Amino acid sequence: MAKSGAIPESQLEQLFASHVELRLCRDVCNGTKHTTINRPSVDADFYTFREYDYLHIPSPFDGPDAMEKFMVRGAGQKHDTFELADRCMEIWHDFLETYGLLATADA
Repeated sequence: MAKSGAIPESQLEQLFASHVELRLCRDVCNGTKHTTINRPSVDADFYTFREYDYLHIPSPFDGPDAMEKFMVRGAGQKHDTFELADRCMEIWHDFLETYGLLATADA
């Protein structure tokens, strides 16, 4: 996006500076691609893990993985991976909408 000139690079930097979720997601993406991070946004030593809830009594609608969550830990906090991804998508949606860069359903 910065290379296209559609959004000033300073605005992208401000977006990431304002949202730890985006910085952590960037670290996860870069870390899984390159296996090491030289310039982390949040935590070069993040890790992913599964967390099991043996006390959860699943309902018929929960699905087979109801007793486990996929988590990422970075900068001393743990985040549900899917909630983190959803939050990042919300942030990007709002940001792109602000700049009029989302296609409308009418198009």
